[in-house]
Amino acid sequence: MNYRMLCLCSLTAITMLTSPMRAQDPPAVAIVIADEPKAVDPAIAVPQRLAANATIRFEDTALVDVAKWIQQQTGMNVSMDRQSLNAAQILPSEPVHDELKDSPVYLLLDRLRVIGVTWHLKNNQIHLTSVQDVSHLSTAQYNVGDLFDAHYAAETLRTTIVNSIDPQSWDDAGGTGGIVVLGDVLFVRQSYENHRRVTGLLAALRKHGRRTMIDDVSIHAAIRQSLEKNVTVQFHEKPLIAAIEELKALCDVDIRVDGQSLSAANIPVRLPVTFEFTEQTLRSVLDLMLPSYGLAWKISDGALWVTTQQRVEQQARTCVFDVRDLCQNEIESVSLQDAIQSQTDPESWEGAPGYIEFPMPGTMVVHQTEQRLDSVLVLLENYRTALRASKRRVRPDSDPKTLITRYYRMPSTVADDLETMLPELIQKDSWKSANPNAAGTIRKLKSWSGLPVSGASKSGDATLTAIAYSVLVILQTRELHDQIPEILRRIEHGDVEKGFMGGMGGGFGGGFFSVPTN
Repeated sequence: MNYRMLCLCSLTAITMLTSPMRAQDPPAVAIVIADEPKAVDPAIAVPQRLAANATIRFEDTALVDVAKWIQQQTGMNVSMDRQSLNAAQILPSEPVHDELKDSPVYLLLDRLRVIGVTWHLKNNQIHLTSVQDVSHLSTAQYNVGDLFDAHYAAETLRTTIVNSIDPQSWDDAGGTGGIVVLGDVLFVRQSYENHRRVTGLLAALRKHGRRTMIDDVSIHAAIRQSLEKNVTVQFHEKPLIAAIEELKALCDVDIRVDGQSLSAANIPVRLPVTFEFTEQTLRSVLDLMLPSYGLAWKISDGALWVTTQQRVEQQARTCVFDVRDLCQNEIESVSLQDAIQSQTDPESWEGAPGYIEFPMPGTMVVHQTEQRLDSVLVLLENYRTALRASKRRVRPDSDPKTLITRYYRMPSTVADDLETMLPELIQKDSWKSANPNAAGTIRKLKSWSGLPVSGASKSGDATLTAIAYSVLVILQTRELHDQIPEILRRIEHGDVEKGFMGGMGGGFGGGFFSVPTN
């Protein structure tokens, strides 16, 4: 736990004791969350000629002939990086099995990954190369002045992009991608595919709904509907590839087997499977059957893929959630994050792919597998239902002039200043230090030290230093105590964030369940 988190934990305890009664409806009732947009289509980041729909079927078609068809279809030159492809042992004659049914042409290019081929644009030409080739990274500029105007902080925006767009590809993790912020512009060095995702994420931050998936083709919505179709099947020692074909026909959905990933994991596509399902959704069938064989499913590139669990984890999805009704400030954001991570497969958040970031309170970015993103959405809806149905727990009616004593724990360096300055900031004549007839007093007591934080000695060696903590014991009227959390918030964050941080909440739900004890 770092210094910032220690401060947040201490301030959370303070908030739960001092949150004032809210006369208005709680955020969970007052704020309406829109269902749209559900997704950001990657078509916004590719040339129109590649986003145009086409219908074609390839059976054992040589890669070079597929390239020729794309060139004829789009009118764009297509070149093959023979050196890179040869190094990956991919020949121009490499067979391609694929089809488009009134679908964007760029999907065909994206699906070439199954044979180890990727693509990028340069000088308005399509270049085919191997997935191992990282020499084609390019730098693009993104003007994000409007996001800064909307109170997104530059460093938080950078962190969100790095952790939710192919995290292992950035220089922070030993990759070659990087971000530099200069004025209102992000300079991003990344692969063409990841540039598309960055474009999608920024678009989703500008406008998002209940759950907005980035880099999500419009036809994926129909695939997700197909997952809810009921099927009845009996598989007895049936080859996996044949079982998938049967499910494909029953649900009329494009289901594909990622043969390359299965081969790398030594899982044969003709693996015999034995399962029986009666009137179960396709989603349930896949969720129950595939893990038994070390497999999983994912939706990408306009199809439903059966692949390895490792592959699914490597290609986790990114979503932006509108959670303004559940968290109004940074403290509530931390509470909501903790709740999600503790109730949705906790181990999946301890490293890749799990990641949650709040680039600003009320906007939550999650990087996870699609199945876990579904679980997050269900959990958020359950929280909303519970908050709307719960009885409001407001503070008992009492005299605001009543004198009460409260304890405020904080780092000693902060307490030293506040002991002197707090009487200057809140109704000076109510404190005995300025008015002998007043009742308000403030005393400082040493408290137990916080958890140690890392540092460095003069020799450069790593050291651990415990954070010294103190407690301010304050005797004041109830109404003046109610002003202290706002003073503490402004000391921690400054006024620059006041426009969007809101009042102190006391846990996600906008302080709805906060019950002061005095």
